[in-house]
Amino acid sequence: MKIRDHEIGKDGVYIIAEACSNHAGDLRYAKQLVQVAADAGANAVKFQRFRVANLDKDQYPPKLLDRLAKLELPDRWLPVIRDMAHELGLAMICTPFDRESIEVLVDFVDAWKVRHTDFENTDILVHLPDAPAFFSIPAHEWEGRPDPQTLYCPTSYPTQLENLHLPQFPSDTGLSDHTLSLMTGALAVARGAQVLEKHFMLAGKGNAYLQKIVDGQVSLTPQRFASYVINARNAEKAIRPRGEEE
Repeated sequence: MKIRDHEIGKDGVYIIAEACSNHAGDLRYAKQLVQVAADAGANAVKFQRFRVANLDKDQYPPKLLDRLAKLELPDRWLPVIRDMAHELGLAMICTPFDRESIEVLVDFVDAWKVRHTDFENTDILVHLPDAPAFFSIPAHEWEGRPDPQTLYCPTSYPTQLENLHLPQFPSDTGLSDHTLSLMTGALAVARGAQVLEKHFMLAGKGNAYLQKIVDGQVSLTPQRFASYVINARNAEKAIRPRGEEE
């Protein structure tokens, strides 16, 4: 699978900087997240598109729905974010929460990411365009399912190290990492992972920012995210076979 100029499995570990909805409803913050992803050395930046009106209300507490309503990714941001990502050498990836999101995003994304709750959702899978895509698989469903483009995804947030249970990763698979560790990406690479997805957020924005976002508990600050990327890249160097060129 090739995303822009990067072929998964051949051009080094592919690191997805998961911005999710950590833009806090502010385009300035969304652009800062893209810059942080690029500065850290990620390959792609990823956002989420959802509409509260389309969410299953039985799956979300009312207070959370109120917060999510303020975190919807406005469609008018999409060309701005994509163009900035491309200028900085990043791919633009997005997670669609519904069929409407797929229809809107199709002209703006380089690849798709299907969340672990939708890995068997035919309404999403059937309508997903024939384009590069990653699929998170819940950790407890992983055995026997790791096809190419799938990501091992522990579903506790944040994931404690003793509950991570890293598998041996087959070709073209990887880890959707919800720990707060700076080493888990490197450990996954050492066990064969060729794709890493890691949440990150902005720093220095005060409590108001942290109270607005909903994924802060699993997100690394820019400095810690950069260290995570460095560790993963160094692990890749350390396991390179003798005589193999850079």
